[in-house]
Formats: sequence, C-alpha cells, structure tokens
Amino acid sequence: MDKMLLQPRRSRTKTGCLCCRLRRKKCDEEQPACRNCQKRGLVCSWLGSKEFAWRLKMKQGSGRCSIISSLPTRRALEWNMTPLSPNMPSPISFPDTPLLLQFFIQETAPRLTCKGNCSQFQNPFQDEVPLLAESDSVVMHAVLALAGMHMGYYTQDQAREKTAVRHYILAMKELHSAITDWVAGSQGEVVRLLLITVLLVYYEAISGNKSGAMVYHLRACRQFAFHLTASNELPLKGEVVGLLLETYAYLELCSCLRFSPLEEDIRTNLNSFVSQLDYLRQFKTFGVLFGSASALYETIPSISFLSLLRQKELREHQDLGSAALYRDLDKLITSWSNHAISCVNLEFGPEGGFEIPAIMAVSYALQIFLETSFYYGSVSIVDFSKKVEPLVEATLPLLQLLKETPLFYTAYWPTVVLGANARTAAQRNIISSLLQDHTMPMTSRMKEILSWIWDHPDETVFGLPGLELVVKEQRTAFCFA
Repeated sequence: MDKMLLQPRRSRTKTGCLCCRLRRKKCDEEQPACRNCQKRGLVCSWLGSKEFAWRLKMKQGSGRCSIISSLPTRRALEWNMTPLSPNMPSPISFPDTPLLLQFFIQETAPRLTCKGNCSQFQNPFQDEVPLLAESDSVVMHAVLALAGMHMGYYTQDQAREKTAVRHYILAMKELHSAITDWVAGSQGEVVRLLLITVLLVYYEAISGNKSGAMVYHLRACRQFAFHLTASNELPLKGEVVGLLLETYAYLELCSCLRFSPLEEDIRTNLNSFVSQLDYLRQFKTFGVLFGSASALYETIPSISFLSLLRQKELREHQDLGSAALYRDLDKLITSWSNHAISCVNLEFGPEGGFEIPAIMAVSYALQIFLETSFYYGSVSIVDFSKKVEPLVEATLPLLQLLKETPLFYTAYWPTVVLGANARTAAQRNIISSLLQDHTMPMTSRMKEILSWIWDHPDETVFGLPGLELVVKEQRTAFCFA
C-alpha cells in the first residue's frame, strides 16, 4: 500500500517540546516555553537533550551488513554463541524435541502474527527461527518452551506443560549467562538475545503472565531493540530483524494500554521508534503485527500520556492542556481511520475485506482508551458509560467477522478492552464466544479476568480502571498481547 496514502498527516517534528510532539505540531524550540504552548496556555515540557538515534541514523533503502555464516543450513546466523554450561542438558536430549519443534512450525508460529499461513507471506517464525534454533541450544530451549506451553494447553496434557516449564527455566539460566558475557557492539549477539527474550515474552503472554515476569523480559527486549536501532548498520540479511523489532514494538505498545501507566515507560516510548513506526517500513516483514493500522498504534503512548496528564489535572485542579491534546488525538484517530479504509478499498479491492474491519476495530478500541483517559473520573459513571457504549456496540460485530481469520491473533487486546467495558449480558456473551475454542491458554486467562469484573459486587467497577482494580485485588498480573 502506498506509504503516503496511509499517512494523511503532517510529519512529526524530530525535536521540540513534548506538547508539540504529542500534538504533531512544529515547535520553534524556544525554552523554557515555546510559542505554541504560550499561545494555548499549555505547560511546556521537554523530553531531554538526547537525539533520537534510531531516526537520525535510519538507513534509506534496504541494504544491510551481512554476517551470514556458512553453517549447513546456509540461512542460520553467526551468533558469537556463548557455550552451554557443562551441566546444562541439551535440547536434543529431550525425546519430544522433534515433536515440539514441528508443533511450533505448524501451529504456534502462524499465531504469532496477523498473517497466519498466508501463502504470500513467508513467516520468519516458521522458516528462519527454527533454523537458528538448530544451531543455538538457548534459542531452541526458548522455542520448545513456547511450543510446549501451547501444545500442553491444546492437548490438555499437563506433562507437556511441565516439560515446557523446564525448557523455560533452562533458557532463562542460559540467557542470564549470555547477558553477563555479552560484549556491546556485537550486533549478531544482540539479535540473538533479542530473539530469545522475545520468545520468552511470548511464553509469558501466552501462558497468561500470572507471575508478572513478562515486564522484565520486555524491558530486556527494549534494551536490545534500542541498541539495534541506534546503530548505523543493520546486522543481518533475511527478515529476522524486522520481525523482532515489530514484535517488540507491538508488545511494548500493548503494555501501555493501561489507565495508570508508568510515566517512565511513556517517555521512553515517545522517544523511540515505537511511536514512529515508519522506521519499520524498511523491512519486508512490515505489517506482520500492525497490519494496515500502524499509524493508529503510534497514538498509544500519546493516549497514555493524556491519561496521566488528565489525572494530574483532576488532582491538582489546574488546566495542563489535556483538552487540547484530547481533541488532537480524537481528530487524528478518526481522520486517519477513514482515509486508511478508502486506501484499503483502492489497493486490495474485495480481497481487503477483512483489513477494513480490523482497522475499524483497532480504531474503536483506541477511541475507548482515549475516552477513558480523558473522561474517566471527571464525569459520572453513568455519563462515562454512555460515551463508550456506542463504541462497544460498533466494535463487537467487527471482531465477530475477524474471529476465524489470522487478523484475530492480534485482536485479543481490543477484545479485552471491549470486555472490560461490556455492561449487558448480550455483550458479555459475545465476548465469551470470541474467546471460546481458541487454542491459546491466554484466552482462558482473559475470560477469568473479565469474569472478575463482570461478577464484581460493585457495579461501578468496569473499563480499564476496573481491569486494573480487579488484577490488583487478586494480587496477580496480566498482559493484553
């Protein structure tokens, strides 16, 4: 799809104050307060003096520095591998390794993107990653852990799940050793570590993240991803790097879908390629998780910032500019979605039929997030419910259309957002049916957490604030991805 058609907006300023960056306005960079902020009466704040290396050093074109090795697979990468600990069992010593690897390729890998088994898409999780695992025991342990967790749930085999846990523990031990021995500047090793941590994030996400360990793996992914994007040269041919960076960005953005996010995470994301996903367009894999809605996902850090800003306004009883930011984001989401849908019609014709409901579902779910961030706590529960009710009703049929398509693999988070805001029995029945008959254990976890909201004695507990409350009450953790 034509890049310019999908972006009917002004390019973001590469520097400038936080308010101008969020509102996508040109900043004159006057300090301590720029003219835009002075004119609107906004609080002018700055992210810091560090340049955005990922953007300033972004390569034009797709040329990359190759470190492809001459391993028998010919497509495996030269990892600068850390040797296995002497007492660490090899993945080959597990009798079910071939079965789990086959299950990963055929069943797990297609569900890690929104492309599924599309014949026109060569999924690196199905192709390159298994080859890399054959030459790297730590990657193999991570792959087998993920496949074992998925297969154990799919077949209701607890022994298989225990094997998955063992692979997970072994991967964790070896990862700790590899990070300790990691020498900054070895790009091949950075990609290897990013791959391992991405697989571990997926393990936690798919298993339901009950322990909360996902956040630590995600922070490790962040460091490796930022290290790669700050480099002048990408270290690999093939499609693994693009796949891993987009996967990290997707998981990072999903983790920001909270009513009370961490300010440090928001500022970090606003200062990285996560909030400007055009960086990923240089890779052939672009869209494996974001589909045609990447510009919508870019708004998540800004909406998260709005949530914190609005809560601060309500606490301190002062105007910090949240209303202006809300209007800009509302206009951006609405105008981009309408334009993108027309572009999909022109580009794909009838074959793009499922792309349109996917874009609309993401747009409506983000609109619910936006309404929550600005209005929750400043209007009555009844009035707030009236604002999100039409969005819930509009989105449910879209998700029903997507349920049997690969696009639903990345639609779990809109489903949870809707479920948390579902107020009627009919709406909740549809949400339950959407999460029924799916092979991933995370769907059972989603239904469990939504039931805590639906069965809560306090009827005012709903939406994203209600989701945070019930998770806290149960002393557990959760993830959207």
